[in-house]
Amino acid sequence: MLTLLAMLVGVLNFAPGDTGLPYSVLPTAAELGALGDRLAHDLRASGAPARHIDRTCDDAGCARRIGAAQHCSRVIFSSATRHMAMIWTAEAQVVDVASGRVSGPYDIGYKGDYAAIAAGLDDLASALAPAVRGGAALARVKQ
Repeated sequence: MLTLLAMLVGVLNFAPGDTGLPYSVLPTAAELGALGDRLAHDLRASGAPARHIDRTCDDAGCARRIGAAQHCSRVIFSSATRHMAMIWTAEAQVVDVASGRVSGPYDIGYKGDYAAIAAGLDDLASALAPAVRGGAALARVKQ
């Protein structure tokens, strides 16, 4: 049983989304880490108690384990996919650490260079805010 002292939302680094295309250019590790930090910043600006965790996961189980180790009540894991030079998507899911329930995926599409996705993360943060604050219903994790 996990006991959490306060509501804290951990925001992991974005994972690179794989398009399955052999010529797709993936974001760099530095870009993916910066996106996680920016998403945490945007969530804090909306009033959520979020902090960036410099780790990467691409599934709910991994995110839950890291969230528990970091004493978070919820954790967000995300991916950024670069489909073409100017077409990006960002996808995020929220995991309730105690129950393992998941909300999402929430996704936003972007047209432009890397700066467009970084600047547009406030839209993703707005979409995530109800789940982060506990207002959205969380579905059971499929294990």
